[in-house]
Formats: sequence, C-alpha cells, structure tokens
Amino acid sequence: FLLARAGRPERAVEAIERGLACELSVVAGRGAVDLAALEQLDPVLVRRYRQARERYRSLVAETPAAPPGGPGMGFAPVSGAQAAAEREVRTVIGEIRAIPGFEGFLRTTELADIVRAADGVPLAYLVNAPWGSYVLVVRPAPDAQGAADDPPAVRAVPVPEVSSTSIVRLLTLDPDEAGAG
Repeated sequence: FLLARAGRPERAVEAIERGLACELSVVAGRGAVDLAALEQLDPVLVRRYRQARERYRSLVAETPAAPPGGPGMGFAPVSGAQAAAEREVRTVIGEIRAIPGFEGFLRTTELADIVRAADGVPLAYLVNAPWGSYVLVVRPAPDAQGAADDPPAVRAVPVPEVSSTSIVRLLTLDPDEAGAG
C-alpha cells in the first residue's frame, strides 16, 4: 500500500510477488535441487536452512484463523516468534546466496518476468490498509511488439472508500442478519 501511495506501483507489484514467492518457496520446499548441490559444499548451512524453514512452517501452521476476540476484531497479529522465524529464514537464504553459484537461490522475479509469465494477460493486485486501497493494474509494455527496452506499465488506481477495515467487515457480515446488505 505504501509503495503504491508513494508513486512506486512497480515496486509494490514486485514486493507482493516476492512475498508470495518467498512464502511459496518456504512452504512448498522449492530449491530442493539447489540444496542437494549445496549440501556437498556446506552441509551445516543446509541443516540451518532446513531447521529455520521447519520452524517457520510450524509457527505459520499454528497461527489462529481468527484474531483474538473473534473475526470482527481485525486481523490476527503475527507473533514475535513467527517474525523471528521469518527473519532467520531470510538470513540463512542470504548466506546461501553469498556462495558462488547459489546467487539465485529462491530468487524472485522482477516486474518484466511477471508480465512475461502472464503472457499478455493484464494483472490486477488489490493492496489495502486502514487508510484505503489501491488496485495495481499491470499491463505489458504499450509497444505491442514488446521491445526489450520498454518497461511494463503499472497503474495505481486509488480506491480510498475500500479499506482493510471495510474488507474485514464485509468478510464477517452475516447475510442472514436483519438489516444486512
């Protein structure tokens, strides 16, 4: 949200994708082939990565579906332990990337890669905060020929009337309740 608000919608899209890719990588175990090769060079580092990943996975699995006080009370906060586990995973990944030949370990993509993977289909990301929302609309470069130098176009459309608070209310609305709608 803050990157879009600051006029940097391209960086906002990349941040979203990096977060999703990192989460998917850790949870799905992406990088197993790289780990097998790394284990030949530094088995202690591989063991640290696996331990950090498992700690993070277990803490994420323990996160309650609803925040304390019920679903209408906002989002469940990330625990200090979960934040520390995420930092440890990122730290170990950084150490792995410092080893020659492993610079791309669990590396995420840039905006041009995201657009290329979408194969010409426009993408939309909704980012929200208590202060409002933005829809980030990602389209291929305006040049239909797709010149390598043309950056993809990202437009940040402000939607101030939709906030994370209003979304939580919408998600917890009981349609059978009198006066709902």
